[in-house]
Amino acid sequence: MISVVGYENQNNVIYYVVQFENTVLQKRFSQFEELHQSLLPYYPLPNLPPKQYVTVLIGKSIEQLEKRQKALDVYIKELYKNPRIVKSYQFQSFLGLAQTIQMIYEFEGLGQPIKDFSINFDMGLMLVLGSEKKSVPSIFNKVNQNSQALGTLECWLQKEEVFKKEWTHSFIKQTTCFHHLENTVVVGFLDGTLTLFLLNQQNEIASFKEYNQHSSKVLAVHLISGCICSVSESEFKVFSMNKNIFLVNQTLKDLDGMLISDEKAYVYDQVGAIFVYELQNQKMSLLLKFDTHIENIKGIAKSNNKLYCVNQNGVILILETETYTVLQKGKGKVQSKEISHSESRQMIYVGNKDGSVTAYDSSDFSSLFIINAHINQVSKIRNFESENLLLTGGEDRFIRAWRLPNVLIGEGAKQSSLKQI
Repeated sequence: MISVVGYENQNNVIYYVVQFENTVLQKRFSQFEELHQSLLPYYPLPNLPPKQYVTVLIGKSIEQLEKRQKALDVYIKELYKNPRIVKSYQFQSFLGLAQTIQMIYEFEGLGQPIKDFSINFDMGLMLVLGSEKKSVPSIFNKVNQNSQALGTLECWLQKEEVFKKEWTHSFIKQTTCFHHLENTVVVGFLDGTLTLFLLNQQNEIASFKEYNQHSSKVLAVHLISGCICSVSESEFKVFSMNKNIFLVNQTLKDLDGMLISDEKAYVYDQVGAIFVYELQNQKMSLLLKFDTHIENIKGIAKSNNKLYCVNQNGVILILETETYTVLQKGKGKVQSKEISHSESRQMIYVGNKDGSVTAYDSSDFSSLFIINAHINQVSKIRNFESENLLLTGGEDRFIRAWRLPNVLIGEGAKQSSLKQI
């Protein structure tokens, strides 16, 4: 149980005494305010006692202090009735019990804001897609050799536990997405075109080919079974590179993105409909369409038989993929941009526009920890279960690796090959 049992005046600074189990804490009223504001985006909350403005010379009367102490006691007890709040990172931080998420590695020297990245620790290979949204100010041009390019593809190789940039391929048009499979890389662009790259054994570009695939912005692209799957704002296409024909050429409306998983394509639109296509054995066709009833989906992920969706208002859905019924629905942070899932930890990771990453318990959507990963939008999250790492890329031109808390980690988790900073 938790209680605010009293208050203390230390050099005219008032501390409220919080007793939690066998622990006694001293908290200023401003710390209760910080707790309230940090919880507010995620949970319905009771009213916090109002702030009272008094002069420094007069201070607060004993009656005012006792009244506030009792009101804070009621407030904290109301919070404690909600198990999700008690388990949350914000509440655990207030009690001094939250675990620190440690950044162990930072990739420096990336030329442009991160759009996407892929990394293979066994190969020691990382590919990074950069994208500029607009022309770079001239003062920045002096220090950035890629400043005139609207997009870049960078190759980083691991040498003696350190990743170093090997080469950069620049584009004069804006990049939007990419996918890497074995020795093949495909990049999508704002103008609707695609470029396919073949890499040699030294991971250098051996050849490339351009495709005029769409008439509008490419939202997502994926390589599978000798085919290029791509989606624009109005089309979903599957192109066979061997046969040089479209196996699927579907005109749709107001599309937002695509996920490829387990030989199925999940194509979603702005009003929350998801179109499921079968991609197996060259028999590519629409299986079904279902409605999530949430608009503006910004990211989807799949793990085993569950589909995880988040929209820009922070609504998180977990759907079962046999019948596509909603198993759970929760509320995260507004302006969510990216989602990933950990099966072993039963956590959902959501990247946000403000640069933070929130980890939610997938059973009740309580926020387990928050990483202030970047100074602006999180563009990509990569979860590496066996490495016990979460990698994040942001528009601040950094990719960072985070060591996850030891709690819930299986005994088989292996040490990351990244050299710790």
